[in-house]
Amino acid sequence: MVFAWAHDDIVRAILTASTALPFLLFASAGFWHFGGAWKSGTKLVSVVSLLGFGSVLYGVWTQDALSPWPILGVALQALSLFLFGWAVGTSGRKNLGLALNDNASRKLITDGPYALVRHPFYTSYIVFWIGGVAVASSIFTTASALALIALYFFTSRREDNALAGLFQDEFPAWYAATGAFFPKWR
Repeated sequence: MVFAWAHDDIVRAILTASTALPFLLFASAGFWHFGGAWKSGTKLVSVVSLLGFGSVLYGVWTQDALSPWPILGVALQALSLFLFGWAVGTSGRKNLGLALNDNASRKLITDGPYALVRHPFYTSYIVFWIGGVAVASSIFTTASALALIALYFFTSRREDNALAGLFQDEFPAWYAATGAFFPKWR
């Protein structure tokens, strides 16, 4: 189903802003929140993220007509901002290390969103990219989202292994009680 939006350019500008705001916040968090040096894995995520971001913007501005799916996409991107902010507020400034870096957390965080999922930052990113596919669905946005979700899955497994080694007493119970990206149904 395609809508005949009264003011397509205004809608496209809103979709651009709703995608750019969380993307820029997430991209800059590597410096202001995680405070770590980049490794090859984070460079790969950055490149794929830029391609995905570009494909969403390209889709928004080149589609002949807009469908109602972008409304869901904007809602998902807003939810991703909330989840990201909650994770930042819980983990504290520079308390966590950037993925696969040596500046790991000095304590296991198990409250706030971490009481529900082990990787709330990745959850916020996944929700954002699913929202991006809804905003401007194309083979490129879908491929970028799937590639990033696979990278988050791979990285989360490595991080779980590292945390299990660092926090041998606390990690097993927390692992059993939480999902990687989404809460466990109990």
